[in-house]
Amino acid sequence: MLMRVLNKLVEGGGSVLLIEHNLDVIRASDYVIDMGPEAGKNGGQIVAEGTPLEIMNNKNSLTGKYLKEYLGIGSTSSPALKTKKSTDTTMSK
Repeated sequence: MLMRVLNKLVEGGGSVLLIEHNLDVIRASDYVIDMGPEAGKNGGQIVAEGTPLEIMNNKNSLTGKYLKEYLGIGSTSSPALKTKKSTDTTMSK
């Protein structure tokens, strides 16, 4: 239900900014800013940014690593992922 509401906001011309760890939300995002490299005082840096596909291809991104595992793919060519940046973006993490 949440994803339907977020998609309607974007389809209506809005932008959505989320701080989120849910991999389904990250997978459906247009653009991700991955912060890290760890939590707390060991974090706060941009580790990776881009589409979920670009995040998965970034060797510095733990989010990309976990997203690949979650999706069960070794290759990052899944059609279930957004591959192009859009002007209306949902950002995660």
